[in-house]
Amino acid sequence: MRQNKIIFTVVGLIVVAVIVIAATQSAPKTTTSNNNANAVPKRCAEELKICPDGSTVKRVLPACDFTTCLEVDPVSALTEGWKDFTDTDSTYTIKYPPIWSAANDKSVVTLGATGVIPLTIETIADDSVLYESSNHFSMTLSGVKATQADYIDQAGTTRMIWVPRNDTFLRFAWKRTGNDAPYYQIVSTLQLK
Repeated sequence: MRQNKIIFTVVGLIVVAVIVIAATQSAPKTTTSNNNANAVPKRCAEELKICPDGSTVKRVLPACDFTTCLEVDPVSALTEGWKDFTDTDSTYTIKYPPIWSAANDKSVVTLGATGVIPLTIETIADDSVLYESSNHFSMTLSGVKATQADYIDQAGTTRMIWVPRNDTFLRFAWKRTGNDAPYYQIVSTLQLK
């Protein structure tokens, strides 16, 4: 009887060993090589590019390149007939639609029209609100790396774009209502001097 227990135990161990060996041999091979098609994809930098039509595109895998903007000539197709605004210190110019108007009150410029949520442009020294905001993305405007962020409070969400200027920032801001394209179209015309 004791001999039968030993035989069953040995046979059982052999069966378990065969199953383990078979399972490890049939399991898919994984590697950490960058050339492996099964490797976990990396994340792209969270940057946005403003297209000439005012839309934005993100970086996408596998090469983390920006997706392609629609082929549009921004000057003739989108800003033809637009007004020019130059700040009082002549440090930047921007274009805006002909039905909009510009109001300049010291360091704050307001672009808007009746029934349209205004776009404000402000030169500020303190960027603390940027760090209190969320959804940060990097972008390039007029050859300068800028940051886009959303500030959320009781009044809703304000979209802000911060452009560094020596020891200050040029901040574009508007209340979000769903269609940001007109604001991005205006911001994309920024020319720093």
